[in-house]
Amino acid sequence: MKTILLLHGMGGPNPLNKIEDGLKESGQYQIIKPVMPGFRSEDGIIEYTDEKYVEFIEKLRQKLGIETWIVLGYSMGGRTAMNYTFKYPQRVEKLILVDSVGIDYMIPPVKYKWGKPVLKKLLTPALRWGCIQEILGKGDFRDSKSKAYEIGKQWVSNMMKKVVVRKNFVEILTTIAKPIENIEEKLSNLKMKVLLLWAEEDQTAKIESCYYIQKLIQNVQVFVLPDYRHMAPIEKPEFYIRHIKAFI
Repeated sequence: MKTILLLHGMGGPNPLNKIEDGLKESGQYQIIKPVMPGFRSEDGIIEYTDEKYVEFIEKLRQKLGIETWIVLGYSMGGRTAMNYTFKYPQRVEKLILVDSVGIDYMIPPVKYKWGKPVLKKLLTPALRWGCIQEILGKGDFRDSKSKAYEIGKQWVSNMMKKVVVRKNFVEILTTIAKPIENIEEKLSNLKMKVLLLWAEEDQTAKIESCYYIQKLIQNVQVFVLPDYRHMAPIEKPEFYIRHIKAFI
C-alpha cells in the first residue's frame, strides 16, 4: 500500500478533505494529513521557518516508520513539500504540487526589510474582522458567489477568532510570501517524477509559477484546470483525484 502525505495550506487541512476522501475510497492508499505547527489548538506563539516545517515532517515520517512516501502539497503545503523534497529526496517517491506557492512574491512588501514587521502589525488585528484574501485584495475570494469560496472564507474566519492563531497565521504568511532561496537550482536537481496540478485563474499561486516549475524539471506532468481559482480543490476535487490516481 502506497503512503501519500497531504500537506495543507494557510486555510488549514479542510480544503484537502475532498481529495483525501476520494483517494481513500479505493482502499489502495494510506493517507497521512498532519495539521502543521501554528494551526493546532494546542500551539502557542511560534516562530516560523521553512527548516522547522521540514523537520516536523521528517520526524513524523520516522515516528510512523515510513521508508518513502508520495508527497502532495497544496498552496503553502506545496512550499513545504518542495523544501522537504530538496532536503530529503531519498524519502520522496513522487512529488505532487497543487497550486503551490514558493516561486514568486505573494505580498510585494516582504521584498523589503520593513515589510514583515509592518505587515504583522497591520494584519494581526485586521484579520479578526475579515478574510485574508479580501484584506489583501486578491481575487481568489473577493466577490465570489461560489459556495466553495464562501466555505473557505468561513474556515479562515473561524480560525481567526483566536488571537494566538491570528499571530501565528501572520507570522507564517509574511515568511512564506517570498520565493524559496535558490529555487531554480533546487528544482533543476530534482530526479523523481513530479505532477503539477494548477487552477488557471489562481490569483494566489499564479499559473506562471506552474510553467516556471515545468520548465526546470525534466520528469514532469502538468494538468491545468480552466476557469477556476485557488480554492479549486474544494470546487472541483474530481479533477485532482483523477490525475493523482493516474500519476501514482
